[in-house]
Amino acid sequence: FVDTNADMKIEFVSSCGIITGTSEQYFSPFDLLTREQAAVMLTRTFKYLKPKMSAKKVTAFVDETLFSSWSKAEIYTVAGLTDKKTGSAVMGGIGGGYFSPKTSYTVEQSLISAKRLLWAII
Repeated sequence: FVDTNADMKIEFVSSCGIITGTSEQYFSPFDLLTREQAAVMLTRTFKYLKPKMSAKKVTAFVDETLFSSWSKAEIYTVAGLTDKKTGSAVMGGIGGGYFSPKTSYTVEQSLISAKRLLWAII
């Protein structure tokens, strides 16, 4: 990516297929992360680490029509993964049956999801 100064961490995660950037040339590291982008990265991380493990099916989100085509399956996958310690979804909805795919995902939410992903796969 031309906007990452050849950051080795970004290059590594890209080579694993976990991230793809916002285009072929740009990663856009200073853009806000959306909930659907986070769901895709979490699901790809899960599939990279545990390719034979699967997630349970979850009820459809009422705002599914707002999901980008590239994120729909991954949103449902990450919502179906549960933290074995707490039983919480790795990344669930925001309440009322909504996922809210276009809203931003905070650093705090990202850290909680990363911890839950770890506890879902070990």
